[in-house]
Amino acid sequence: MSSAAAGLHTVPPPRLPVFHVGRNPDPFYWRTPEPLNLDDPAGARFDDPNGEWATLYCATSPYGALLEKLSPLRPIPELPARYDSELEEEPDPEFDLPATITTFPADVLDTIAMGSVTIDAECRFIDVDDPRNHHYLEQLGGRQLLELLGVGRIDRGSFISPDRRLTRRVAGELYETVGTTVHGLRYTSVIDEKAECWAIWEHAKGALSGHDTEPIPSPDLVVVIGLLGFDPL
Repeated sequence: MSSAAAGLHTVPPPRLPVFHVGRNPDPFYWRTPEPLNLDDPAGARFDDPNGEWATLYCATSPYGALLEKLSPLRPIPELPARYDSELEEEPDPEFDLPATITTFPADVLDTIAMGSVTIDAECRFIDVDDPRNHHYLEQLGGRQLLELLGVGRIDRGSFISPDRRLTRRVAGELYETVGTTVHGLRYTSVIDEKAECWAIWEHAKGALSGHDTEPIPSPDLVVVIGLLGFDPL
């Protein structure tokens, strides 16, 4: 492990398989992201800001994997008011249907599949919830890093921020710091901190085994849909 990586607190992966929700029929697709566009930031939370390597997002439980995959579909509370404000005339009750935002788009389930995979026990992941890593990253990069990220300090909020200009660049800085000596990031879901998640970097692909695909568990799906604010299926 490099001297820089040695200063970071890392943890081993779970002994049991982790879960990933991806495209049907093969959920284990390593998508290389588009480079970060600072004017229109997009992409998954810890995607490479330069768009050169892929990240596979997993969770310790099927519940966590579903929560992370479906959370971008959450209802937007202000959508009906926004829709009404754009209308130049009063809505016609016979032809203008109300803007329903709490019905889960069930057709999404036809496009996704649940996969499970085992991570080699020798792999190590940076725990981004650990305050020791926040302090070390600040010390390692100094003021220049904080200015690059546009923050006054690095803490857990830097990793759970909805701003991809921040989260992707923090992930990129960590990747550049540790190289291939570390295999990804351990984090917890923004929505439910009890849901443990793993961002696995592409160079760790060979450390994954036992790839399997299984049905999406209905009990977990029902809980996640309710937690995200949708009407019951």
